[in-house]
Amino acid sequence: MAAKNGTSSAGDELTFHAARAQITAARSARTELSRCWSELCDQSPFEGRVVATGDDSGRLDVAVTWPTGLARRADAAAVKFASAICSSLDIGLAAVATAVSGAIERPMLDDYRFPICQDEAEFTELLEQRHLRGLRPDHIQVVRSVQPYVLCAPEAPSSANNLGVALQQLANMRRPSTVSRRPVAVWAHSATPLFDASPPSAEVTHTVTGDGLLESTLTVATFTSVGIAAGDVGANPMTAFDLVLSVPPLPRHPDDNHPRRSAHLLAFADQFVEALERSVSIPSGSGQLAFGSLAPILDGAPWSEVARESSETSAEIDQALSESDLGIATQYHADGGITVLLRVGETTYRRPIPPAIPLDPDDDKGTAAEAATRHAASLWGLPDFVYRPLIVKKGASRREVGDCTVVAGPRALAVQVKHRTPEAQTPLDVEVGRVISRIRKAASQASGSIRSLRATPTDLINDRGRTTRIDGGAVEWCRVVIIDHPDPPDVVVDRNKHDADPIVILTRRDWDFLFDQLRSTTAVVDYLFRVSVEETHTLGEEPARYFELARADRETSESEGPAEWTQAVETETISAPILPTAPASSSDEGGATVYRLILEDVATTQIEATESDRMMLLSLLDRYPISERAGLGRLLLTHLDDGHGVEGAMWQFRRTTLDEGTLQLAFGVCNSFSNLHQQVFSRWAMLRHHDFCGLYPRAAGGAAPRTVAVLLTPRLNGSARLWDTTTVTIVGELGLTVDELRSLRDMWDSNHARRE
Repeated sequence: MAAKNGTSSAGDELTFHAARAQITAARSARTELSRCWSELCDQSPFEGRVVATGDDSGRLDVAVTWPTGLARRADAAAVKFASAICSSLDIGLAAVATAVSGAIERPMLDDYRFPICQDEAEFTELLEQRHLRGLRPDHIQVVRSVQPYVLCAPEAPSSANNLGVALQQLANMRRPSTVSRRPVAVWAHSATPLFDASPPSAEVTHTVTGDGLLESTLTVATFTSVGIAAGDVGANPMTAFDLVLSVPPLPRHPDDNHPRRSAHLLAFADQFVEALERSVSIPSGSGQLAFGSLAPILDGAPWSEVARESSETSAEIDQALSESDLGIATQYHADGGITVLLRVGETTYRRPIPPAIPLDPDDDKGTAAEAATRHAASLWGLPDFVYRPLIVKKGASRREVGDCTVVAGPRALAVQVKHRTPEAQTPLDVEVGRVISRIRKAASQASGSIRSLRATPTDLINDRGRTTRIDGGAVEWCRVVIIDHPDPPDVVVDRNKHDADPIVILTRRDWDFLFDQLRSTTAVVDYLFRVSVEETHTLGEEPARYFELARADRETSESEGPAEWTQAVETETISAPILPTAPASSSDEGGATVYRLILEDVATTQIEATESDRMMLLSLLDRYPISERAGLGRLLLTHLDDGHGVEGAMWQFRRTTLDEGTLQLAFGVCNSFSNLHQQVFSRWAMLRHHDFCGLYPRAAGGAAPRTVAVLLTPRLNGSARLWDTTTVTIVGELGLTVDELRSLRDMWDSNHARRE
């Protein structure tokens, strides 16, 4: 939607042209004040006066006489200069707000008066009072950077100090004063008075009192006389005079006068307004990065066709595939590599499974295997869900709770890692027994970790280094035993032999494969819970089991249509397999990266809520279907490009319902960003959540409906970050009144150009 430049309630034109007109007016006022000063000096207005304060003591004063008409002209010019400079800054900010947020709310000039603050607390308080709310964060940062408390900091350069002092004086000119005085005055400085005493035997000693503000008279020196009466002493003040304003800060050195300060202010106003206009007027073809230029990466796709006629093992491959009900087989290579084979019609495809992440050679093998397990989950999943071992002290002993704990929403994994390096001469049956022994020990330790974490809420540190309180009694647990073995033997795992808690036994290669394939902690956790119900499984065959389930998922998604209740919802209905056969990022690495960056933004941005709240938000966003993330990311990049160069605010949205209608994930893009845009976006989320709740009874009952809304807005300030991410989370009914709902619909269903 395009926005026209608005006007304030007072009828002031809020455009950059109007801001420049004020700078021109300030420049004219400065010229007029300079002319008044020249006319004053031409009239020899200064004189020195010796005033006796005793028989042998006195003082030397300087005086200035302003002709009445000239004084009025000078005062008017000074007031006009200060007012015009302030107006140029005010209107410049309001013009930016018009360009950024005018389509949402017409800026009022009082909300965008350029603040001149003495400390950060004062500036923050202004923002909390919704001052400047229609500006982008980079605009607010620019305004903050030119505050006097920043410019006059000890480490700031002298040029910044000069501007800071001039801005402080401008602020004082703007404020009402309780002291009745003219705005224009003279600064008397650098006095080196000469005293004349006769007869020759007389002597006069003096003390210069320093520089000062000369409004009518000012003492520049005091003296004592010997051999001559104080009233008979003659003197020449030998004092310099400059034009200044009478409000503080007063000059700090001889060159610190109004001509110098006004020059700083004019240059600043000119550059400030120009920078503001440039920030919202990026011309097309200017080299601005096109978000959609992150091209899809199709090379190196993981599945490749097998040329069966040229393969020495084609007969074995055909036999293995024909014996599989789902047309899937696993090929083991002499070098330890694994390839999964998949037959589709008459064509066979191969997918190599890479080895696990190498261990740190400088660390103990067992410790290194545990660290590599956590690293894989943090690298391809989110480090926020991966928790380090907890060391518990009991008397003189220390006990470690879990080699790795993974918590994603309502589900958690208690992970135990066991390293085993067999000797070359170890018989196979002995090695199988030793691996089984390690599995049993790890399963028991995982059960102990679960008991400890269920007993009482516990603070754990995740792989991002943050502490989160985990309520182990409020989540569902699955044990995961990971065997780190260079060549694991065929071990058939029977879950019924390992206590009641669900359990999955994996090699470290399997663990890495699942996270690399799915790129979602939540998806991996859900998968492990899914397979934990199977009675038996052979260690090391996880990729084959995964692709069997993935193929079954695809067939199911192709045969089943969307649930009937979703037809009433104006959202995208996704029909995709839960487990994709291709890795989550294979079709479009750039698009997939966008979704990961959104999660990273949520994970790293400072929030007012608790870390537990952040984990809840991340776990909900991590439920977005992995097969659809690259497409969504590419769509958001395209929408970011669509808003480039559009005047006013343009909104575009995509909504998806998940978890049988209990979760709504919404993603939006707006070409502008400010506190005002945040507020408007929050209202959009409230309205869509209200509508979602109205349809909720048609879906599954149980948990309260939840909406997570994410807004991306481009950064145009040259930052390394391409966009800002804003999130809104709503759980349960809002209880909106009829008037509140009408207001939301008036805002979003009537007046805003949008696409959903």
